[in-house]
Amino acid sequence: MVSKANITDYFGNKDKPIAKKTRGGAKAAGGKAHLIAEAAEHENTKSGPGEQVEDTETPYGPASDGTMKVISFNVNGIRAALKKGIRQYIAREAPDLVALQETKIHQTKIGEVPMDQSGQLVDGYRVRWFSAEKQGYSGVAVIYKASLHDQLTFTEGIGLDHRMDTEGRVLTVVGPTFVLVACYTPNSGSKDTTTGWPARLDDRVDIWDRSFSDHINGQRAAHPDKAIIVTGDLNVAHEEIDIKNPKANTKSAGFTPRERESFTQILDTGFVDTFRELYPDKTRYTWWSYRSGARARNIGWRLDYFLVDRPHVGWVVDSFVRCSVKGSDHCPVGLVIRKEIEI
Repeated sequence: MVSKANITDYFGNKDKPIAKKTRGGAKAAGGKAHLIAEAAEHENTKSGPGEQVEDTETPYGPASDGTMKVISFNVNGIRAALKKGIRQYIAREAPDLVALQETKIHQTKIGEVPMDQSGQLVDGYRVRWFSAEKQGYSGVAVIYKASLHDQLTFTEGIGLDHRMDTEGRVLTVVGPTFVLVACYTPNSGSKDTTTGWPARLDDRVDIWDRSFSDHINGQRAAHPDKAIIVTGDLNVAHEEIDIKNPKANTKSAGFTPRERESFTQILDTGFVDTFRELYPDKTRYTWWSYRSGARARNIGWRLDYFLVDRPHVGWVVDSFVRCSVKGSDHCPVGLVIRKEIEI
């Protein structure tokens, strides 16, 4: 059982302004580009009167000694995210690793992604991309502290002989004390006019979910002494508390009985939904439709998760939602977990 008593007080405050970089001045940062991005980041954290309340148990800022902070964020396009202040958010959050979904950047276009004044996507970090074969579609990436570079190994995909595994959906990162499986689960699609159910529901549940379950359990078998951390946009609202209007969405992709049961089966193999374990009665959403002012009225779904294998759930310090961070239809989610050894 995760204990909230382990939650550590970190340096940082969500109301504290971002310190501007002084090295080289504005010209080194690309003229006014960094100022525009900071203004966008400020705009993207404004809240409407009906919006979800930010979790504050884990403040912004670096993790304390002996722990690490991991963030997951479906950015709905890396180019758009850079324009909307993701660099400033990462600098403010100061995580050890960041898993991104829906980067929408093809392998041949990565060289066109604008770097910052340090020559990196984010100063002090490196990035590993895994793109879809299709242009401008799906894609995941893991941004990690440069100090971890020589300690990490990466594997792309889950070894599935299906088109879904060509869509840049899973990066597996093996570190000194952890395995991070960063995932963007396929959506079950629009409703089939004949059946009334999502058109790709069979592929999602019978092919993807089963193969993904085999993959993460394979990581458990290969690395029994490491914490297996599964994160990303898993495209399912597991329980009724995880969606604003459950009764109206029983045939909607992400909340069908088959998807919810399939997620239960994945958990039953030996994984824990860390947020729900810590906060069984807390309503938090991580995705809101762009339509009808859904975010301002907090009509949302919880689609983004951190799962941890049950033998290592005692390492978890906190699992949280950064709902004040905008720039996407999703918001970031985070995990603080003990490292057990210094890395």
